[in-house]
Order: sequence, then structure tokens, then C-alpha cells
Amino acid sequence: MEEEGYVGGFEEAAIHGMLAAMESDFDGWVRSFLPNAAGDASAVEHLLKSFLAMDPTVALKLAKMIFLGDQREVLDGVKTPCTIVQVKADFAAPPSVAEYMHLRMKGAATAVEIIGSVGHFPQLVAPQQLLDILAGVLRLREAAAEAEHDDAGTVEIAGGIDVAI
Repeated sequence: MEEEGYVGGFEEAAIHGMLAAMESDFDGWVRSFLPNAAGDASAVEHLLKSFLAMDPTVALKLAKMIFLGDQREVLDGVKTPCTIVQVKADFAAPPSVAEYMHLRMKGAATAVEIIGSVGHFPQLVAPQQLLDILAGVLRLREAAAEAEHDDAGTVEIAGGIDVAI
């Protein structure tokens, strides 16, 4: 799918084929989809148990929301600072998707962090790298909050008590 500089995702026919496969044989779809999504053979068994524990009807509705819900137009309105975490070799969302999001989110301070791994689930294939990124984001947030507090100054309240704002 390539429009407006966006390269990524699946073609519409492939999405509808996947949804049809989920509806007709959820177990078979899970077993064929997860090895690619997991990226790491050691994560497949855990994901299989998790996906197969889902109600297939609910899973299909969730998949429709994810794969048919195109929200690219809202990216221009994002104002909250964001860190986009991207797995380098993600079959479902290639790095071009993270770069596209980064470029579209002009109203927010954004950063793209690439995890050098394979798969669609960074929390499974590279948990320590993901935790390191999250820790870095939290450190930046704390530093910004401290700087904001320091810049706020103090106000003297009647009676000689200084109160930090």
C-alpha cells in the first residue's frame, strides 16, 4: 500500500483473505500467522497459547479493527511527545511505517527507536532492548519535569514562606 508517502501494511485483498482465513479456521490461521509475527522460534509457543485462548469471534473483531482501521490522518494532530519503537525486521510493519509516523507527527517531539531484531512483538523478541528504551524515555520525562519545576521559580506567600510553583 503506497499513497501519500506511506509504504507499509498489507494490500486490501491480503487483509480480506486473512480475515476470511481467521473466520473459517482460526486455529489454522493462528498456527500459520504466528511464526512470522513472533520472529523468534522461542516466542511462538507462548504466543500460540495466548492467541488460541482468545474467543475467535472477539479475535476476528479485533483483527478487523486493527487491519481495516486506517488512522493515518490523525497523526498530523498529535501533540504529545512520542517515542516510536520499531523492530528492524517486522513483516507486518516495516521501518518505513515508523519513519512515516515520525514525519507526519510534526506537532509533537518524536523519536524513532529501532530494535535490531525480527518479529512484530518487541516485548517478546527483544525484551531487554525494549525495557532500555522505556527506561530512557522515563529518564527524559523525569529530567523535563525537573527542569520545568526549576524554571517555575518560587513565590513568596504572606508570612515569609516560599512556595515552589
